[in-house]
Amino acid sequence: MFDFLERIRRKEIVLPGKIVLLRTLGSRDFKKLKEWFKDPEVMQYGFGTKTDGVSLQVMVREYEKEIIRHRQNLLGIEVTGVGLIGFLNYFVNTLHAKGKVGILIGEKEMWGRGYGTDAMTTLLGYLFSELGLSRVELDTAYFNSRALRCFEKCGFKRDQRLTEKDAWDGKNSPKVWMSVTRAEFLNGHKTGTSDS
Repeated sequence: MFDFLERIRRKEIVLPGKIVLLRTLGSRDFKKLKEWFKDPEVMQYGFGTKTDGVSLQVMVREYEKEIIRHRQNLLGIEVTGVGLIGFLNYFVNTLHAKGKVGILIGEKEMWGRGYGTDAMTTLLGYLFSELGLSRVELDTAYFNSRALRCFEKCGFKRDQRLTEKDAWDGKNSPKVWMSVTRAEFLNGHKTGTSDS
């Protein structure tokens, strides 16, 4: 009961999906995030880069700051009976009704089971229906075929942009940019095409 009341006090976001629950991250999640950020394979697929110790420390500090500030744009991905398996982040440009999203599934044994697809679909439903966005974009590493399939299932289509300078290690890292509009998402999910 106390946890529920604390979430209301902090105005936490809780979004149930079909097989996951999205919720605002809290300080109780630091340990798990640090564990994932220490795993080179998770980092390579999650951020499309190999991070060194210094870059990793900067990244961990930035996420900790966001969580401490109770920023609602970081949502944990929970699975019943398992717990926290990853997180999503989103940034909203209210002036242009557009957003950018990202996802990391930190528990490698949960990869390829549809959790990422359900989490992203749930987030997109919130961004389009509740926040009224008209378009959402993301980028992912060109070699992350599992993520590309996930995003396509959610309605994303590939854009023309292919590379970007990586914010964490300063090296050029080939990225695939994708986007989906509210109309594309809502039309695709009325017919049940979101099933993984």
